[in-house]
Amino acid sequence: MPEYWYGTRDRACCPSGRATTVWRYANGVLRPEKTVVKRRPSQKARRLDLYGVNWLDVALPGSVCGASHPIQLRGGTAFVAQTRWGRRWRTKVHWPAWPRVTVYAGWNPVVYGDLDGDGRDEAALGVLCSIPRGTASSVLAYAQVIFTAAENAPRTIGVVTPQSPGTYGAPRVHVNIRRGTIVAHEYWYGPNDGTCCRSGRSTTVWQYRNGTLSPVKTVVERRPER
Repeated sequence: MPEYWYGTRDRACCPSGRATTVWRYANGVLRPEKTVVKRRPSQKARRLDLYGVNWLDVALPGSVCGASHPIQLRGGTAFVAQTRWGRRWRTKVHWPAWPRVTVYAGWNPVVYGDLDGDGRDEAALGVLCSIPRGTASSVLAYAQVIFTAAENAPRTIGVVTPQSPGTYGAPRVHVNIRRGTIVAHEYWYGPNDGTCCRSGRSTTVWQYRNGTLSPVKTVVERRPER
């Protein structure tokens, strides 16, 4: 009689263990006589399906918004203490002008693509850090956090940040994921731009090698209007 049995890593649909048991009927009694295990269940950990992740509740690296600890999103939002942006006006003390910032995610669709060439897609989640004003000028930074699939949760493998000038406001960044590279499309302000409309355009290529994501080249496609 063929048998199919579960291992600790198997899905409910798919027992991976295989065995055969011979039962003998004698004197009106049916008893198992011999069991042969043909294949034991796989103990290899299953990787998470990134397409099923609730991206509004993931953990982000604290460095994205100047925090000293991981940032846990709840419904796409978090509030963190930060030490990244500036001194308070007219003081000599190194005290942030905005001690607490708001972190938002999900302001654009999650982007997927196979970065490491293993046949499974990685994901890029757009994140911004903002002071509590609710306007475009209140944004301190944009970033794209790149995740791969681990066993139980997404794992961060890098953060893509704009490489264009940020003198007049936070540049915005969108990405495309390709094998071995991420192409970042950047939109940045000039001195005469309104907060609605960044007129500068750049593209930065990020290379993924030996588990590290690094910018290798930035091309300015259009300088802001003067």
